[in-house]
Amino acid sequence: ADLERPTPIESRPWIWNMLHSFGGNSGMYGRMQVISKHPIHAKTQSAGMVGIGMTTEGIEQNPAVYEMMAEMRWRDQEVD
Repeated sequence: ADLERPTPIESRPWIWNMLHSFGGNSGMYGRMQVISKHPIHAKTQSAGMVGIGMTTEGIEQNPAVYEMMAEMRWRDQEVD
């Protein structure tokens, strides 16, 4: 890489990441509409998006959120 002329941030590889249950707050909650729409939108708007990630804290509280998040990597359309 040419350090004198850095690559614009838009072209750098990046991962759309979900930080769920920040601070270990457990309960049956999750923003399913965001998980359904935002990764798809990001993939269509940025050539640099190379994947989807999950930062889990207190993972044992809403398996549907993690299942949907894992599924979104393979989808090209929002989940209704």
